[in-house]
Amino acid sequence: MKLRRFKYLGDIKEELQGIYLIKGVGLTSNIYLIHDRLMVDTGNGEPINRIAPILAGMGKNIRDVERVVLTHSHFDHVGGVEEIAYMADPEIMAHPLEHSEVKASTHVEVNLIPIREGDRVSVDGYNFRVLHTPGHSIGSICLYEDGISLLISGDTVFPYGGVGRVDLPTGDPDALIASVRRIAELRVRHLLPGHEDPILGDASNHIAYSLKNAVGLKDYLSRFR
Repeated sequence: MKLRRFKYLGDIKEELQGIYLIKGVGLTSNIYLIHDRLMVDTGNGEPINRIAPILAGMGKNIRDVERVVLTHSHFDHVGGVEEIAYMADPEIMAHPLEHSEVKASTHVEVNLIPIREGDRVSVDGYNFRVLHTPGHSIGSICLYEDGISLLISGDTVFPYGGVGRVDLPTGDPDALIASVRRIAELRVRHLLPGHEDPILGDASNHIAYSLKNAVGLKDYLSRFR
């Protein structure tokens, strides 16, 4: 049976028109394609996760992608940057604190654009607000769409109480707790995480659980200091 690599979220929730989830194989991030022109994260770039063939199977063209937002610079999220930069030359948007790692991940020149706390990324009716959410990495970001209470969370929070690991370079448990606490104060109906399946409806309960687990993780790690 052939693996179906994508899901159209607009078929599940009317307010998510134009948003596709692209699932990868192996240790790779989710990719979100929004109205064909905006992509969030790029997966790990391995041959089985090449973006162009997956998009072609969806009836899409990689050359239509105009902007890519990277939630952070870990390899499983930025490995596909080289492919899309070579084939489409979109703006690659990331927090400035992640730029050096993004550049190190590719052998082609990329059009790297800084995005910071409070910046807006808009496409066809969606107006995402950039939230700087350090902890998993120093320049991690989330995208929040106030109008429909939609959060694209990268690796800051996951469904069912998950949180990003803090044992990689620039990880910080105190910063992660502060970031998750901030997110928990938002109204989040729909959660589109960097890994695992989206939560479509009542996602705030999942994030409240993530906050509890983030605090518990810090307490656990403090035992080994």
